[in-house]
Amino acid sequence: MDGSTLARLSGRTRSRLDEFGRDWNRQTLFYALVLAAIVLLGVSFRLRRLGVAPLWIDEAYNSWAAWNYLNGNGFSDPIGPSSPYRRAWLTTSLPMSVAFDWLGRTEFAARLPSVVYGTLSIGVGYLLGRRYDRLLGFLLAAFLAFDPVILVWSREARMYAPLLFVYLCSVYILVRWYGEAELRLTSVYPYLLAVFVVLGYYTHQSYLALGASVLTFFVIQLVPRLRAIDEYTLDAMDAKTARLLVLAAGATLTAGVFIALRGVPGVLLHTISETWPDRGPLYYGKVVVVHYPILGALSWPGMAYVWRKHETGRLLVLAFLLPLAVATLVPKKAPRYIYHLFPLLAFFGLYSITLVLRRAWRSVTADGSLSLFESGLCYLAPILVVLVVASPIAAYGVTASLYDPPAHPERSDWEKASEWVREHADEDDAIASTRPELSMWYYGETDYFFRQNGVSSAAFRDGQYVHTRTGAVFLNETADIRKLLEGDRDVWLFAGKKFDYSFTSPEARELVREEFERRGNESWVNMKVYYYDASENESAAT
Repeated sequence: MDGSTLARLSGRTRSRLDEFGRDWNRQTLFYALVLAAIVLLGVSFRLRRLGVAPLWIDEAYNSWAAWNYLNGNGFSDPIGPSSPYRRAWLTTSLPMSVAFDWLGRTEFAARLPSVVYGTLSIGVGYLLGRRYDRLLGFLLAAFLAFDPVILVWSREARMYAPLLFVYLCSVYILVRWYGEAELRLTSVYPYLLAVFVVLGYYTHQSYLALGASVLTFFVIQLVPRLRAIDEYTLDAMDAKTARLLVLAAGATLTAGVFIALRGVPGVLLHTISETWPDRGPLYYGKVVVVHYPILGALSWPGMAYVWRKHETGRLLVLAFLLPLAVATLVPKKAPRYIYHLFPLLAFFGLYSITLVLRRAWRSVTADGSLSLFESGLCYLAPILVVLVVASPIAAYGVTASLYDPPAHPERSDWEKASEWVREHADEDDAIASTRPELSMWYYGETDYFFRQNGVSSAAFRDGQYVHTRTGAVFLNETADIRKLLEGDRDVWLFAGKKFDYSFTSPEARELVREEFERRGNESWVNMKVYYYDASENESAAT
């Protein structure tokens, strides 16, 4: 081959490489812009009106823990160090305390860490989906950015956004560890996983079900490998089989030691109170049908395909089904308790859609050329999928309806009512509340806890029941209320959402309506303020 031929070949090679580089850069830039648009839109929805709505009771628990920690009282309830509150302290209350320190004691600051977790989850969802199909990555990222249920709980000062992030990261790391590193302990993945296991354990006990999923996956993968060898020695096994055996044994031993030292996870033994509804074994199926009718139906063929085509897909299926089965067996049920599993449900449903779209595109592009109309359809189809399964319009609606958005508990106007009472109450007036944690947050010192049913966290002191989390005295009997009214103090009652429901008895509510006068603004949402004038009633009695 002479010099001129080599020069021509070299020139052609450089030309093709340059053309490939230009195409690759354009394509990468396009993908990056699409993902950036999804993330930025998701962030904007999460931040929109973030601090407008008042806290609800569960948010108050973590907010008090964060605030007390910031003020040197440890992670604790409103009463202080005598009542520690360490649920999700590492991933929820601690970041909230940092936000309070930077931004002040506001609802925006309380919820900002969940926004960060929710935003990071969008990126993790893209990475997980992209391992199987890039389009699936984009669709899953859009689901995590715009789905109303996902969005609601990534705007709450609770542990559910951290739990979703930690759970999704753990699953993604496991997939990478098994698929790429073949379970080698010299890779970075087991050490990353150890960090997320610690974070998950200190976030919510439901995370532990992932351990059962992983152990089951190891056993399923290990059994056919062991059947294929003649003798059960490490020398007779290939490296991956030996690692599977060691890890399965190690996981079993770890689980046994954990149960021996810490006992069975409390979430499995938790009994429901008389005020918590018994929702039955089909409850979570109904939740999926209501919130995800399309993705729920499509998730089954998606799971079947993933299980058959991808070894790592079996881990994903088990990481969804086993925790869901455990949650179904637990008596206390609510949609937020399986919130961290919704991304995997969407993964399977969106995978089914991705397979259909890919097949359609292959048939359209079979002849190698596309008309303008066909090109438009190729780009329009994924957009239509996003609009149907996780619409940005629905996401916007969630941020517009702050008091009763989908899958969210109703709030009460504690802040507005507290501001009004502060202007009208005297310093020596008695303050009663259906939620002393919230009245203490927004108003201040609260003397009495107005609750007759499902009384908990109580201690009997000086002839009366005291709420150990707030120090408020329980008005848990109608006689206790009458005794209070016989005193010489005026009484203000914050009657939030629970006033008209199972927390209070009909007799107590009737007594309030007879003896108290309703004050304040009737436009307050789920909030009434009642006032008892002791001097006026004393005059009437004489």
